[in-house]
Amino acid sequence: MSAKKYEQIEHTADIGLKIFGKDKKTLFINAAQGMFSLIAVRKSAAKKIKTSQEFKVEVQADGLEGLLVSWLSELLTLADIYSIVATRLYVSHLSSKSIQARVSAEPLSDSAYTMKTEIKAVTYHLLKIVKNKTGFQGTVFFDI
Repeated sequence: MSAKKYEQIEHTADIGLKIFGKDKKTLFINAAQGMFSLIAVRKSAAKKIKTSQEFKVEVQADGLEGLLVSWLSELLTLADIYSIVATRLYVSHLSSKSIQARVSAEPLSDSAYTMKTEIKAVTYHLLKIVKNKTGFQGTVFFDI
């Protein structure tokens, strides 16, 4: 059985995620996967989409928590501009102040995905990343 990657948190006007990772890279990947799972879900009968786009993402911030917000905000911007859903994420570099990654994405077509939630922004509300005995855990909320 694989470890839990994320879980949804209900909040009055927002939606949040509790995220988990054995290391910081995994935490950031799981946060992105969790965010995209809130936006849309792949239809089980949908055929594999052959057209995939690749994006290079590089973001900087003044600390790990701010970096998480910047990372998710950049991915959200790409999703909005190109109407895509990230399907594979590979983090090549992560420090407390910068992240570099490659993102593969599919078009967010009505035939392959069911829209769930329109996320307006990633927030700093109750933002937290902590190290624990199994790795890292974080909390992030989205304005919907």
